[in-house]
Amino acid sequence: MKNLFALILCLFTSTESLGQTYVTNTTIIDVENQKLVPNQTVVITNDKISNIQSIEKIKIPANTTVVYHIENGEIQKMYFVK
Repeated sequence: MKNLFALILCLFTSTESLGQTYVTNTTIIDVENQKLVPNQTVVITNDKISNIQSIEKIKIPANTTVVYHIENGEIQKMYFVK
């Protein structure tokens, strides 16, 4: 959990020079329906969440930089677009 917090902190402090950030394979908490929604991609544009959709519906551009993070033995990916 500490690694995830550090990664998120790094993400939000370093995206100023980047156009968009894609955080893939994320579980979203739907507070209105009180359920977890797995396998989502979160798109961050100009330091704000601009889109959340299933992994299959969002196309990540080819000119991205990929950052890998391992948590609980699973590889998590984030994509940065300049």
